[in-house]
Amino acid sequence: MRIGRTSGQALWDVARGRTGAIVVTDRRSGHRARVFTVDGCAYAVELDHYAPSITDRIVAQGEVNEDDIRALALSTADSGRPIGRVAVERGLIAIDALAAIHQELLVAGVGALSSLRSVRVEFEEGVTTGAHCALPVDLDELRALVQVRRERTEATWRTVTLQGSPVDTGLVVSGRHVSGDAPEVAAFLTEAGRGGSVDAVAGRLGLTRAEAVHLAALVVLQRRAEAVSVPVEQSDHYVVPEQFGSVDLGSPRATTTADTGAPDSTDVAELHRLIADLESRLEQARADLARAVMAGVGGSS
Repeated sequence: MRIGRTSGQALWDVARGRTGAIVVTDRRSGHRARVFTVDGCAYAVELDHYAPSITDRIVAQGEVNEDDIRALALSTADSGRPIGRVAVERGLIAIDALAAIHQELLVAGVGALSSLRSVRVEFEEGVTTGAHCALPVDLDELRALVQVRRERTEATWRTVTLQGSPVDTGLVVSGRHVSGDAPEVAAFLTEAGRGGSVDAVAGRLGLTRAEAVHLAALVVLQRRAEAVSVPVEQSDHYVVPEQFGSVDLGSPRATTTADTGAPDSTDVAELHRLIADLESRLEQARADLARAVMAGVGGSS
């Protein structure tokens, strides 16, 4: 199935009442995403070239410290079990806190897919995942949540700056930490002070763009930081889920036909029609220009 802008109903219709994964291929980049569903409700998303950093995230939120993370990493090195899950089992973080992180990743990832301009949509029946799973959300509710989130994030960004975007805007930090700062605010100020765009800071902390925009607006309104333009950083991966398909990667991995989805016969035929139409218009423009030149010469002689 080929559809245009994915905020429409078509993206979700393929998963009505089904268990498996909506496979969305961005035609511009060739990158793929999977939205996993159970009985038609979404519970996880996986994006090519994006790997959530749960460990950085829970450290930034003050849930655990870096010594805890190192100990957990050692204990899970052989088993390969997710650190977040083991941290919950050991009582280091609440399961609600981990579930909220997974929910944020789901909404941010689906929001990125809903912003793509041209995609191929398929459905893989019966596939499942155990990574970064949130409580299943009805697809219609998820669509509404994504729309509200997008509008709020755009409005919040306008309080940071009226120009630029989180990809090419950073912060100059002028204010100091105060005792009443929430852990994530203190972590955000520290990372922002090290340079880079708002997206880059979010990536280093394991945050989504929406969360980083909220924190940036907070510190700017408190006059503890000022928005400035920064060079766009090249990367071989997406640093936040919202970048999926909308930011060109600097050094993308080699892709195969399976990765990108080779154009089908319909796509090739459409491309040839477009080329023929452009060539026809170009020839017509040349003819019109020649007639105009000749008329000008005749009128002046």
